[in-house]
Amino acid sequence: MKTKGFIMLCSVLCACLLALAAFAAEPQTEPRDPFTPLAQEPKAGDGLQDPLTPEAANPLAAYTLGELRVVGIVLGELGNHAMLLAPDGNTYLVRVGAIIGKFNGVVADISANVVTVKEIKEYQQERELMRKEEEAVLKLNPLAQDAAAKPGFIVLDNKK
Repeated sequence: MKTKGFIMLCSVLCACLLALAAFAAEPQTEPRDPFTPLAQEPKAGDGLQDPLTPEAANPLAAYTLGELRVVGIVLGELGNHAMLLAPDGNTYLVRVGAIIGKFNGVVADISANVVTVKEIKEYQQERELMRKEEEAVLKLNPLAQDAAAKPGFIVLDNKK
């Protein structure tokens, strides 16, 4: 009976010593700052890639303006919006200020039948880099001669 108690006491002491040794294995010279994260941010060049590439963040930047088609326009008090159809079959909702197209075009205006986009194109002329601002027009109904002929838009008016 005494040997059984002695063996149990030894096993408890060994467990305590092992637990203390595990904590003593990492000596800390100064207390850890509680506001710094335990996990470190990945650094450039460590083999990890950013899942949000510019193409993923703005899929309309992968296409030229000629490849995009306006399929709907909504005019309202909360701003005008246009729905664009991309060649991949997806539709995207844009508003004034959105960046679209390969040349970083900015949606300047959305009206009843037209989406106006301003692009700054760069080209080399001799040894000088030239920049030219161009205005492109994407029509909702490109076959109509004027916007009043066949409107393809919805006007939202909350005023009664």
